[in-house]
Amino acid sequence: MNRGVSRRELVLKSWLRKLHAATLARGTVQAHASAVLDDQPESIGKQLEIVHLLRSVRDEQSLAIVSLDGQAQSGVTTLLEVVQQAKALVFAGLSDAGLTERLLAARGPVMVSTSCDQVYLMFEVEGLEKTDYFGRPALKARLPKTITYMQRRDAFRTAVPPDKEVSCTILQNAAIHPTAGKLVVRDLSVTGLALADPARVLDAEYGKVYAARLDIPRTGAFDVSLSVIHVSDEEPAYKGAAKVRRVGCSFVDVPWGVRIRVQSFVSDLQREEIMRQRGLLSHAKMPPSA
Repeated sequence: MNRGVSRRELVLKSWLRKLHAATLARGTVQAHASAVLDDQPESIGKQLEIVHLLRSVRDEQSLAIVSLDGQAQSGVTTLLEVVQQAKALVFAGLSDAGLTERLLAARGPVMVSTSCDQVYLMFEVEGLEKTDYFGRPALKARLPKTITYMQRRDAFRTAVPPDKEVSCTILQNAAIHPTAGKLVVRDLSVTGLALADPARVLDAEYGKVYAARLDIPRTGAFDVSLSVIHVSDEEPAYKGAAKVRRVGCSFVDVPWGVRIRVQSFVSDLQREEIMRQRGLLSHAKMPPSA
């Protein structure tokens, strides 16, 4: 293995794990006791996906750690703006003036680590310079060419409430009859979903792969591939009603853009459920989870 790549991955993991621990300490992410990060980082390099992801970071006001190639000394900032046309990022100014000067004087790239919807990100920026953002001291840098991310393995399924109906159309069945392939999604995660199949229209053999279109309210419709992993029967909601077949599927090779949108929707559902539990939202009857 290339020594440079190996060292880079070690630095990446070290910083992302520090960010993970700091985020948990702030209580901003609910974590299972056995939560860990994926073993291997992955990267995205398409400019539109990078811009969309960084705008999500901006909108969440996620804290970001900046450092020189993973050195111990670091500063904390937030991403203020993503300017696609200028291919530039604007960060809030650092409180440490000495660190700011060292970052500006550095010849190499500056490392930035942050998070977005429980996905931990790292990227390098170049061309760092001082700027002004609506009267506030700020730092401007060029848009990164790639973003490397690591995700927690414990991607829990979240039940989809009736008022946030998510549907999934099985394209093979829809080609035969327009309504035959449209199924309700019972629960959803970034790794897969569970479908209600009351008419048993699916050939639910383990490993069967379907081309489908996932339709998420206020988020969009996305083409995905689903692989059947388990089948079960739900207990009926009313006495005397027939059991509804439930088909659990995993996503196959989901594009990053789709993944981050699904995770964003799931995170919104989780936040709303927490608010319901605290009595801040009226409690709607939730479908059973997988």
